[in-house]
Amino acid sequence: MTSWMLARLKRATRDHDGAADTDRMSLLTIPVTRASYLGFLQRIYGFEQPIEAAFAMTDGLADAIDLRSRSDVRLLKVDLAGLGVANPSGLEVCRAVRPFRTCCEALGWMYVIDRNLLRNGVVQRHVALALPHQLATSYLAAGGRAVGSRLDELGAALDGVAHTAELSDQIIEAARAAFGHQLAWFHQLASPHVQDAPTRAA
Repeated sequence: MTSWMLARLKRATRDHDGAADTDRMSLLTIPVTRASYLGFLQRIYGFEQPIEAAFAMTDGLADAIDLRSRSDVRLLKVDLAGLGVANPSGLEVCRAVRPFRTCCEALGWMYVIDRNLLRNGVVQRHVALALPHQLATSYLAAGGRAVGSRLDELGAALDGVAHTAELSDQIIEAARAAFGHQLAWFHQLASPHVQDAPTRAA
């Protein structure tokens, strides 16, 4: 069954789609090298790591949706390690992310994270063509396969918590804020090249 709240959320944030897709598919517009791919994953890690941590601390969120299937940061760490970043805790992360006050706020941000996965398959195929021997694509591969079921699960969770118009509006407001912070983060780190970070020999 189609989620009414997910449909409303998509309509209410449609004006953010273009900028979000441009940032997520930035590798398609520049030469794909080991360094540019690493920089791309670092930017994603820097935005998603504090968000995933905030999800884990949100009261009641694990009762509304299964957080265990949303361990994207673990996969990003695997890929970063494969590209030579031995300690991702040394990477810059988005300081604009704060603990979520409610499940509604967390689910609004989760929509942005899940929506990003829609472009992972395209990016993965592009990376595979440019870097045919690159194996550090766990994050892109898993996200591309999981996006349909994750959005279905998210839709069910959204419908389950949006009991009133006020709660529905809170979810939409949170998603719009997440899109805004994501745009600011990607533009803050606009360089396609790798950030300075502790690395090990590849």
